[in-house]
Amino acid sequence: MKDTVHLIRGKVWAARNSITRPSRADRFKTMFFGTLTVVFLIALLYGSTAFFQKLAAEEPFGSLLVHKLVEFLFLTFFAVMVFSSVVTSLNNFFLDGDLPMLVTAPITHGRVYLARFLQTAVSTGWMVVMFGMPVFIACGYVFQAPWFFYPWIFLVLVAFVITPIALGSLLTMFLVRAFPARKMQDILVILAVVLVVVLYFVFRFIRPEQLFNPDLFYGFAEYFATLRTPKSPLLPSTWGSIAMLSPLDGTLKTDGFFYLLQMLAWGMVIVLIGTVIANRSYLDAYTKSQEGRLLRLTGSNMAQALFNALAPKRDEIRRQFFLKEIRTFFRDTSQWTQLLLLMGLVVVYLFNFKALDLDRFAGITYNLRNTIGYINVVMAGFVMSAICVRFVLPSISLEGKAFWIIRTAPVSLRSFVWGKFFFYIAPVFIVSEMLVIASNIYLGADMYMIVFSSTIMAFLSVAITSLAIGIGAMYPNFEEKNAARMATGISSIIYMSASFLLICTVVGTMAQPMRLLMWHRLGHFNLTGVHYAIIALSVAIVLAIIAAAIFVPINRGIESLNLRED
Repeated sequence: MKDTVHLIRGKVWAARNSITRPSRADRFKTMFFGTLTVVFLIALLYGSTAFFQKLAAEEPFGSLLVHKLVEFLFLTFFAVMVFSSVVTSLNNFFLDGDLPMLVTAPITHGRVYLARFLQTAVSTGWMVVMFGMPVFIACGYVFQAPWFFYPWIFLVLVAFVITPIALGSLLTMFLVRAFPARKMQDILVILAVVLVVVLYFVFRFIRPEQLFNPDLFYGFAEYFATLRTPKSPLLPSTWGSIAMLSPLDGTLKTDGFFYLLQMLAWGMVIVLIGTVIANRSYLDAYTKSQEGRLLRLTGSNMAQALFNALAPKRDEIRRQFFLKEIRTFFRDTSQWTQLLLLMGLVVVYLFNFKALDLDRFAGITYNLRNTIGYINVVMAGFVMSAICVRFVLPSISLEGKAFWIIRTAPVSLRSFVWGKFFFYIAPVFIVSEMLVIASNIYLGADMYMIVFSSTIMAFLSVAITSLAIGIGAMYPNFEEKNAARMATGISSIIYMSASFLLICTVVGTMAQPMRLLMWHRLGHFNLTGVHYAIIALSVAIVLAIIAAAIFVPINRGIESLNLRED
């Protein structure tokens, strides 16, 4: 046991140091994301309270609806935790950077397994505990639960997450013996993205907004009450739901204690089984996990021909940078598999507009419909900013230790940075235009509004791409290898703030010209010299802002990279 304590002590010390001695950037990031988390938890508590009040008011189904909902929640938590723990334990058990030292250290592999399980449990289970607490606190508040129900929530959630995480970690041990860990990680990432998109569409097709329609709620409640969830005494989700609701009526029944202890016992038993198996087979599984990937995609003749056809022909330096970027992008599976997430995000965005039936709302006039289409530029801009913060912003930092090759090569950093920009601008431009045009068509906007909004989005797509490249060059992190983790750094906060300000400023500045041109098109009045002056001044201001957003960040980023000594 002492070996396990020593293995996890380093992680505990690192976490303690990051809290007690944070850098200025870490302090700002903690305050920023901490504030967002608190706001989200308060909103979740308020929304859950309103939802449970709505359910409780429906007699005679109120109590039954709450029990069914809790069963669904625990069943969902269990499935998500098993899948998430498999993905997380793949990295913690087999792909982490310090594992070569631990595997060869004079300690048993069972101790390594136990230490990594604790790390996986903390990194995977905290989210269910943190975001599950407000939901059940709201449930207790609505049904006037006794005071001891609230600490009981925490105990039940902590006991519940142990079993699915232990199952996921044990399952990972068997999977890695059959498949290479890196290939399996790619498959699981793809399955996770597909699962999220499918669940979203299922959620949308159910149309949960009808739950708050007074005319339809009674029928929905009756239907929901008849649903049968998999309620087996062998499922940990059943143990969790029974234990959670046992003190809700004011008395803590023996069933609650029994199922709480049962979750703890089975979780510990599965961890013990994993430790025994790890002593016998962890080394073999770890050895298989170190297999490299074959370049099946980027190494094929078809891929090479496609890359060469897409690369620019005139400038050889820019052409070589383009080929390097596209090959590196598709070789890094953590990058190209995120394209599925991008596609899912785009489909979900457009599906929301297709499902939005404005005709059923009273007072939706022609002008209001086109105004919504114009405001859609802001929402599409935010979506593209989120995409850029994941793909474009970390692009320079992903050079990593190989950045010294760029510094010593007979090419300028200006060519390098602008090469990044020209590589990413085409996909960002295409996706942003597709978002604005398709969503405005679904909204039924006028052709004038479609052209007007897509033109503004074209300029914005160039500007937000340049902002991402420039800020990424000003605040690079060549030590970090995980692009997703870079998207939560200080540079991402600066970029999202600057991008938000840019989008709102451009859209707000062009609002008056949009209104004048629209009213002129509808025949409300003829444009005068003053109107043309307002339009010309607004366009000039926007072009100046766009030009500054394109050139200033990139030039500052180039200067910052030139000043780097490491």
